[in-house]
Parts: sequence; C-alpha cells; structure tokens
Amino acid sequence: MLTLAFGMLFHSFLFKFTTLPVVTRACGCCGRCCSAWNGVAARPWFLTGPFYYYALLLFALLGLAMWRITQSPFGLHLRAIRENAGKAAYVGVQIFRMRLPPS
Repeated sequence: MLTLAFGMLFHSFLFKFTTLPVVTRACGCCGRCCSAWNGVAARPWFLTGPFYYYALLLFALLGLAMWRITQSPFGLHLRAIRENAGKAAYVGVQIFRMRLPPS
C-alpha cells in the first residue's frame, strides 16, 4: 500500500507543479508591470518530459542509494549478522547496536 501511495504522491506532484509563478517587474518604458516571460507561464526545465523519465530517474537514484548503503561498513555489518551472528560477534561486530536501526 505504501508503494502505491508514494507513487501517487510523486505522480500528483509532477502534474500539480508544472508551471512556475510569473515574476513581475516594473517596466521602465511605460511604467506598467510586465511579466518576465511576457505573460507566458513557463514550465520548469525538469518537468518537460513524460512521466516515465521521472520514474526512471527516481528508480536509478534509489538504486544508487541502496547500493551505497549495502556497500558501506553499516551494510557489510548487517550482511555479516544475517549470515552468522555468532561469527560476526566474534570478529567484533556489535550485534545489538547494528540490529536496532533496521528494526
């Protein structure tokens, strides 16, 4: 259920925030306020493609974060505890301290 909820949240974020607010500035020639983009609401550069590009980017970033965690000393300790907690304790891994964060 959380996967669907986060997917819907990401999807609605992309479709709600597709335009930037128009920035106004005082025009020097006529004294009226003119928009910075001449009244055209511009889409930000990062929201111009189809949704699957954003999903692919999110998937790649989360995959990279997961790989970094598993290759860090913390991830290697968790892997050692999973394989054999007794051997991990023998080589100096603090089992109780390492099992708390993932729980």
